Amino acid sequence: ADQLADMPPLDVTAKRLLECEADIRKAANAFSGYRTRLGQRQDLKRQMDGLAERITHALGSLWPEATAEQALAVRHDMAMRDTLNQLASSHRSLGARLGDARPAAASAATEAARAAANLAELEARAGIVPPPADELDARLSALRELRRRLADSQSIRSLAQLEEQRAASLPGRTSAAPGIALVALGILVLLVAAIAGAARLPVGLCAGLAGLGAFVAVAGAVVAFRRSLPASAGERPPAGTSGRAGTDPASARNSAGAPGRGDEPGREDSGSGPDSTVSPDRPDSSRPGAERYWAQLEQLDTRVAELSVSLGLPRHPTPSDVEIEVDRTERDHARRLELDDAARSHAEATRRARSTSDFVHEIEEELLGVERRFRLWKQEAAIPPASSFEVAASALEGASAVRKDLSANQRVERALEDVGAELAAFETILGQLANDLEEDLPSSTDDRQAWLEDLDRRLAEYRSRRQRREDLEATVTRTQADVERSLGAGSRSEALRRRLAEGAVLEWEARLRRISEQLAALRDGEEDVVRRHEALRRRREELLQSDRIAELESEEARLEHELDAALSEYMTIGLARHLITSTLERHESERQPEVIRRASEHFARITSGRYARVSLDPTDSSRPSMRVRSASGETVEATDLSRGTVEQLYLSLRLGLAEEFAERSAALPVVLDDVLVNFDRERTEAVIGDLVVTAARHQVIVFTCHEHLAEMIKDLHAQAQSIRLARA
Repeated sequence: ADQLADMPPLDVTAKRLLECEADIRKAANAFSGYRTRLGQRQDLKRQMDGLAERITHALGSLWPEATAEQALAVRHDMAMRDTLNQLASSHRSLGARLGDARPAAASAATEAARAAANLAELEARAGIVPPPADELDARLSALRELRRRLADSQSIRSLAQLEEQRAASLPGRTSAAPGIALVALGILVLLVAAIAGAARLPVGLCAGLAGLGAFVAVAGAVVAFRRSLPASAGERPPAGTSGRAGTDPASARNSAGAPGRGDEPGREDSGSGPDSTVSPDRPDSSRPGAERYWAQLEQLDTRVAELSVSLGLPRHPTPSDVEIEVDRTERDHARRLELDDAARSHAEATRRARSTSDFVHEIEEELLGVERRFRLWKQEAAIPPASSFEVAASALEGASAVRKDLSANQRVERALEDVGAELAAFETILGQLANDLEEDLPSSTDDRQAWLEDLDRRLAEYRSRRQRREDLEATVTRTQADVERSLGAGSRSEALRRRLAEGAVLEWEARLRRISEQLAALRDGEEDVVRRHEALRRRREELLQSDRIAELESEEARLEHELDAALSEYMTIGLARHLITSTLERHESERQPEVIRRASEHFARITSGRYARVSLDPTDSSRPSMRVRSASGETVEATDLSRGTVEQLYLSLRLGLAEEFAERSAALPVVLDDVLVNFDRERTEAVIGDLVVTAARHQVIVFTCHEHLAEMIKDLHAQAQSIRLARA
């Protein structure tokens, strides 16, 4: 009562504070979240500014004076992108092909014009156009045959004359000198042909000389061989045949043709008729020797006349006439071949020019088709018609970026509205609290925090004083009631009061309490003993009268055995439980405090010293509660903290557990997924600084979808590596 009288009464301000205690505590605990929301609002505004700048830049990359509505109207799905890539690839490919084809077409046209000019020049230089090549080939073949026939005619004429001389001069064995002379003459002609070939004279002339030389040599060998044999009656020339040597070949009648291409004078042509010839080395046994040569000569002269007439030569041409005609025909043949080659070249060049021109036209048609499809694609994609492929591709990328940034801007706006609503609601609470307390609400955030802290401090003081007053008042009231109830009224009460004032009240109370407890215990024990005694007496009588004693004894033995087994199992389980419990207690006593200590260090760094220590409340051992102690000494339940502060507390516990585990085992990586989004900038920087300390021993991996957080980490920790993950 004396202490109560000495305590000053609570003033109006204290009463108001106590009445608003719940609102003050709520506002003080939520103020860290308020600061966090302020930081989030600033970050969201910066994000909106960055998004607005990016949207403006992306719109500028689309086309001149592009608007957001136009960008949103652009179709930029995968199908449109694939179509654009295909059209652009086709356009580039066709453009490259057209660039290669046009020079080729121009070159082919130039070559065709050059070939046409060359053909016209050759035709002008040739004057009279020679006959076709097959006609000239046939004429050359006939001329070569005529040349061979003339050579054969000369050889056979010489053989006939020699045969007549041999028959006329020797009745028996004739001299072989003429044959040897003919062999020498043939060899000489062959040498002349070889020299002519080396001098690159006309091929026809060389071939004629070679054939003539071979024929003369063979004929000389035959003559020499026959003259070396004795003359027979059947081989002598008939009378009057010697004059045949001077017979004019033109008057002779010939029914045989000359040998074909490559035939030698001694080779026999098969068959009969006008083209058949009797070979001189196979004499007709039915005629004398000179007579059959003259018959062959007549046949050759007839064939020579036919060939000459068909070739437009004199009926009896000389070898020089034939050679001149051969040279002229070969020149015509060469000109004809040259003209044919020029004509073929001109035709090939014309065909190639037409082909390359058609190819250029096809490419141009395909290119026009691609451009037409590109115009339709631009119309479908809502892109300006004048856009090129590069502009269209840039427009698709820019439209996609604009759409994403606009969507992100909408999300940021919604988040900004939500944060603004939360801030407005909290500021409303602060304003209402200031009105209730009849105080002015500070304007700045720091002043408001200081104001709330001052309110909290004064509230704690007033609450302590009120609680002390209430406790004293309750003690006085309770004590007075006990005294009045114990002493009663009247003279006896007054005597007892005087005795109480003079005696040892506390000692009496203690003795009374002990005696009362002992008396109650004795009474309870007496009643329990009486009940047990009566129950045992009745049970004893029942057992003495029962015949199941033996059965019960057997059951007793069995139960004792089971009891021993159960006792053994109980002891085993009890020992295991004791070991597990002791191990758990040892772990909690040795490890847990170390984790809490490390978590306290991290939490103090993160909160910049506002909260100094983290502790566990052991009142409920099954589920202990977490508490934090502020720098001013106040203890706060973790559930009363703001969301951001609670997340910082749990992050500190995780880091402390990781460090303790590293001390006992190995330093494992620490993986964090967007743990900074609910912190204001000051707390975010503090958390990043604490993570930098942790990174000295652990690999710290922080996942985030916010660009400003990644940039903040790189700004505060120069060695941090940023890895951008591709979208799934």
